[in-house]
Amino acid sequence: MYCSAGTRSAIVYLYLRSLGYENVRIAPSNYEALTSLLMPAKLYKAIASRKAEQK
Repeated sequence: MYCSAGTRSAIVYLYLRSLGYENVRIAPSNYEALTSLLMPAKLYKAIASRKAEQK
């Protein structure tokens, strides 16, 4: 999850953890970096890169 100030994401993080969700993360990036990563070509490259690293 992501929040530009970090407040809402921290609240939601704690809420989800209290419900028993264990794989919850707060994105450690700024809004510009996050939106640029989510562009389709960049997202595809990031996924492909991670798959290649896992091999």
